[in-house]
Amino acid sequence: MNKAFRSDEAAYEFYRRFGKCFGFGIRKGDSEKDKSGRVICRRFFCNRAGLRQHLHYDRLDRQRGHRPETRTNCEAKLSVYLDVVSGIWRVRKIVLDHNHDLTPAYMVHMMTNFREISCSAKAQISSM
Repeated sequence: MNKAFRSDEAAYEFYRRFGKCFGFGIRKGDSEKDKSGRVICRRFFCNRAGLRQHLHYDRLDRQRGHRPETRTNCEAKLSVYLDVVSGIWRVRKIVLDHNHDLTPAYMVHMMTNFREISCSAKAQISSM
């Protein structure tokens, strides 16, 4: 993919909108910095990437039941890097394959990443 962005936040917003169109949420992953402390690489993952740590399952002092498992070790991700010469963020790697069902279009607005209240709804609520 030959896509370029002005900032890593612009890349995040692009992948967020992409995820909304296709029915998956995203989250920010790790980043790398150069010697001066400037971020030069950034990764964004499907919100189902990774697995819950086992220490959360094995606690003896647990007072509540487990929350439903949401992680499926999904490999979908977007990796971008800063081209130091041009100052533009470019796509290094994109993985589009998910190992879980994607959310149907009519349910996407209910996902945590995409729950938003419009300005008019906020104004109406605050006037009550």
